[in-house]
Amino acid sequence: MITLDEKTFCITPDSKPGAKGTISIDDLIAPTIRELNLKGYITHFSCEGHPYAGIENILFPDERSFEAYGSGNVSSIDVQPSGRLSVKYLLSPIQNSDLVITFDHAVDLPCIPQGFVFKYRRLKYYYPFYDNVFDFYEEKVRVARVLYEWALSLPANPLEGSRDAE
Repeated sequence: MITLDEKTFCITPDSKPGAKGTISIDDLIAPTIRELNLKGYITHFSCEGHPYAGIENILFPDERSFEAYGSGNVSSIDVQPSGRLSVKYLLSPIQNSDLVITFDHAVDLPCIPQGFVFKYRRLKYYYPFYDNVFDFYEEKVRVARVLYEWALSLPANPLEGSRDAE
């Protein structure tokens, strides 16, 4: 997550997500969100899409129990003072981890990037399902670049005007 100043949309590297006066944005789409807002295309919510539904934490009494359960998709293992293993598993990949940007009511996009859909104030990209998480990340980076180049090409929003970064 990257934090942006909510008035200037400048990156605030020292801020923690949720800090007063900032907004938290997923890393790959932060430059796009900044550009859109500076041009007057006000956004309210965004997500770049993620390959896993979440993390599940399981406490095992010992290493044998863990080995019996299986070690696929392990995110981290912590050994507690009692000798128990606290294991975090990445949950199974999800089918519809889509990129979404929700815009203000006053936004009328003059065009949308190829492969995206704009409906109900939401610009969406539907990622295909990948068996390999690295293929998903390659697609994510490609889509983020397309989206950023699109944002750079947009004129200022005539309904809002543009803002200059301070």
